[in-house]
Amino acid sequence: MAAFLLILLTFIIQNALCFMALIPGESYYTYWQIAYRLAYGDFMELEDNDTDGLRIFFIIATISSTLVLLNLLIAIMSDVFDNVQSSKERENVRERLTLILEISKFLKRRNCNNEEKKYIHVCTNDRLRQ
Repeated sequence: MAAFLLILLTFIIQNALCFMALIPGESYYTYWQIAYRLAYGDFMELEDNDTDGLRIFFIIATISSTLVLLNLLIAIMSDVFDNVQSSKERENVRERLTLILEISKFLKRRNCNNEEKKYIHVCTNDRLRQ
């Protein structure tokens, strides 16, 4: 998530600097506010100063930021999915072993009164031994 927020902040800073060049004479806070609102697709601030240059900049900024941020989000999600898939088999075996330990503790408590021994038989395949 940090990478996503860093790229979003970079886009906001870049857009604020572009607005400083396109609209001279405004306060620094106004540039940051317009750039922040542009990151979310809101371009209401500039309706009175609307020029062709600002319209073109709006189209380029919204398309490029949307494409980059959505691709980054997809990459982050696929990386998390790959990590989960790679550890799936190991976690499955760990969960089975935990269940076996719980059942064996239950059987030991139950057999404290009886001297008869009971065993748990576990069937596995070769993939689980790795």
